[in-house]
Amino acid sequence: MDKNNIQFMLGHSLGEYTALACSKKINLADCAKLLKLRGKAMQDSFPTGKGAMAAILGLDINDVKETINTSKTNNVCQVANDNAPGQIVISGEINAVNDIITLLKDKGAKKAIKLPVSAPFHCELMNDAKDIMKNELMNITINKPIIPIIQNTSVDVTEDVEIIKNNLVNQVTATVRWRETMEKFKELGVDSIIEVGAGNVLTNLAKRSAPNLQRFTLNSKESLENFMRDFNIV
Repeated sequence: MDKNNIQFMLGHSLGEYTALACSKKINLADCAKLLKLRGKAMQDSFPTGKGAMAAILGLDINDVKETINTSKTNNVCQVANDNAPGQIVISGEINAVNDIITLLKDKGAKKAIKLPVSAPFHCELMNDAKDIMKNELMNITINKPIIPIIQNTSVDVTEDVEIIKNNLVNQVTATVRWRETMEKFKELGVDSIIEVGAGNVLTNLAKRSAPNLQRFTLNSKESLENFMRDFNIV
């Protein structure tokens, strides 16, 4: 790995804002302001306890979408995250999510795990939050990045400021397309990824979507020091 050849930055859901701050598109103060507003707006968009999210294991994205689209539920249920092959997260009104879980188990899902979340993120029940973020982002300065971003909703390499803003707005209600992003790295010539932050969830997901990638997880002082020593980073 060449320490001077960081080609792209990206983040999963809220982490996209972290990537934007690290690539100097958004300054730290504006990033904190946006995240505080985003969290409150999403929390306030739908009554507490009326929504749900669930991780579906053992089915691919097409199986889940087909089940949702052909179901007879009249309530909202959508794919929130396409995380990796065999790991999809659905989001929506609690009754609809429960109904879809039953149908997906009948279709062969190995497991459906309800997630301990405060709101049904990344679905159309967050439309009020989407409007709030659209208005706020109009007043935020986003600079041309020092490193291009790959955004959650488009899976495109993005440097255009207006496209970045539009994708951030759409991200509130749209699917986080993480599996596709990991798979795109081969096309882009990426051979290594670095996850920075607590845990190693994203590197584990990458292992499933793009097993040929070299993966590094920097989640402690020791792991950072080892990484810097191994690659002679001063």
